[in-house]
Amino acid sequence: MRKLCAVSSIAIRSAPPIAVPKVLQRALQLATLLLLAVANAAAQSDHADRAAPSVTVERDGDTYRVHASADLAAAPRVAWDTITDYERLPEFVPGVARSHVLSRTTSSAGERLVVDHAGVLRFLFFSRPVRVRLLVEQEPYTKVVARAGGADAAPAAGSTVRTFLGRYDLTVIRAGARAGVRITYAAEIVLTEPLPRWIGAWPIRQMMREQFEAMLNEIMRRQAARPAIEWSSEWKAAPAAANR
Repeated sequence: MRKLCAVSSIAIRSAPPIAVPKVLQRALQLATLLLLAVANAAAQSDHADRAAPSVTVERDGDTYRVHASADLAAAPRVAWDTITDYERLPEFVPGVARSHVLSRTTSSAGERLVVDHAGVLRFLFFSRPVRVRLLVEQEPYTKVVARAGGADAAPAAGSTVRTFLGRYDLTVIRAGARAGVRITYAAEIVLTEPLPRWIGAWPIRQMMREQFEAMLNEIMRRQAARPAIEWSSEWKAAPAAANR
């Protein structure tokens, strides 16, 4: 079960820069750190009754590197169908306003799609529109790779993302007596207009955590309406069988 995801472009329009006194800048930085600490503590409290997924975001200059993973007691096929349900992403993923499949081609190796994606990046007192066109390659039930921009492809007109490379990997695991799934996600993102350096990686980290957790919640919601798949040692040798 593998698919290649369409390349997305994100366009960010911002007003001309306004000179801000250094004292005010420092006050805003301190207020930002305090609000983030409170939000993080609240999130940990809200999810104290369950293991939270691992989501990390690092900023290296203008590049954001994202790593996320989670183990779910859900059928791998349910996870795959949810992750690749592009047209319905706005229904369950926050910050996604539109996700439209422009084209789809199928071969023996999988599928190739072009997906037009639009949304918004919100952080404290400001927001930025996001638009990106993604080239997506899918290998059924195991891998989804999405690309935008890069050395050999200029960003689509109006894109707020200069380059994007994201990848989902799905692995069949044992979850008690059931067949479960391990979902890992990695991405590198460069915006056309970088966020201020003092903000760091917080806006992207907040957005990625909210979206990844929303995806996991939707997978488990769909799984609740379906029978579980009993674990078998055969899955190790032929993991595709767990997706039938």
